[in-house]
Amino acid sequence: MVDAEREATAAVRRASVLLALTRSPYGVGLLTDGQLAARQHTLSERVTAAAAAVQAAEQDMRHYARDGGGPAEQALQQKRAHLAEQARQVEAAEQAARRLQQARQEVAGGREQIRRLVQRESRLQRELDGLDRLRPSHRARRRELEAALPRLREDLAAARERLAVVLRQSPVLEAAAEQTAAMAPPVTAWPLVRRRHHDLERDWESARRGARARDVDAAAHRVGRGRQVHQAGQAELAAAHDERRRRAYLPLDRRESEHAARAEHAQRQRDTAARGDGPDRPALGRQSERVRPQPYRPLPSQGVDRGPGLSR
Repeated sequence: MVDAEREATAAVRRASVLLALTRSPYGVGLLTDGQLAARQHTLSERVTAAAAAVQAAEQDMRHYARDGGGPAEQALQQKRAHLAEQARQVEAAEQAARRLQQARQEVAGGREQIRRLVQRESRLQRELDGLDRLRPSHRARRRELEAALPRLREDLAAARERLAVVLRQSPVLEAAAEQTAAMAPPVTAWPLVRRRHHDLERDWESARRGARARDVDAAAHRVGRGRQVHQAGQAELAAAHDERRRRAYLPLDRRESEHAARAEHAQRQRDTAARGDGPDRPALGRQSERVRPQPYRPLPSQGVDRGPGLSR
């Protein structure tokens, strides 16, 4: 009977101690000494990284405001270069198409000129063949035709040579037109490419100022977020330091009571997790996650209630 009462008293004491540990800031009271040391190390690295991130974001904010070069401005520069390249490709494709079209027109015109010259040559030759060499009235006309036909044949030879040159160049022009058209955007997009390029060049200074302002705002947001993370990490790290100092000055019986309470709490968590891992009770694991101790945050006007025996 005495042993049962003693065990009940010890259980009540462990429950009281466990309740006090649960109410410790950020739940550090429930951590074992090893877990607390590991938490301090992790938090120290997190605080250091957050401070470095804040410093880097502040430097970025100053740099972007002074010199630019942020992500938004770089993206705008890349967009400008991309549109300029597309506009150049469109212009090259149009020029190649115009040269090919001009060559085709020259081929058609040269063939038409040759056709007319051949017809005229045939007509003059027939007329010359029909003139009588002995009739005085035909002699003057014969002399005219005999002088005109050589000149006409020279013109015909020159036209054929010009046509041959154009025909030799046509395959090169066709290949150039096909190549530049393949490198350029689709023909249906050419007006849009020109308009976008023109609009960006026209409003370039305004667009660059807007991009730089967005970079500065984004860096300022990172500064604010980084400071929040840094402050939160510092507060949790301070709570861990306070907990280690508190444990260093605990009486032996109190230290043993807390050690037993932490061991009992850890065993309960393991038992709950083991039950939750079974196929028949999947909801228990989720329930155990929901009832985990949450970080304690006192109101600004109140002190931290450390529970019985947890005062500094």
